Amino acid sequence: MDILHPNFLRQVRAARSLLGWSQKQLAEQSGSSLSTLNRFERGDGNPNVNSLRLIYKAFERSGITFINGPDGSVGVLLSAEGLSRTENSLTAMAE
Repeated sequence: MDILHPNFLRQVRAARSLLGWSQKQLAEQSGSSLSTLNRFERGDGNPNVNSLRLIYKAFERSGITFINGPDGSVGVLLSAEGLSRTENSLTAMAE
């Protein structure tokens, strides 16, 4: 876990996109405040390490893996199980 990686913000945005989560949904899943997430994603201020851990753990529970390669590459990976849960959730919302 490298929540202090300079590209963690980009990874958070990518992970939210993969899961189809709004900032509000991430706040609910992580226990962070919506205002903290909003400021973080705008690049305003620095959230405390505990808030970053909560965000990371919420994504981890949802099947996201944060990738920080030795060559400087960064990304996020959604596990097959996480993808299945996401698809099931979207199907249930559509019904």
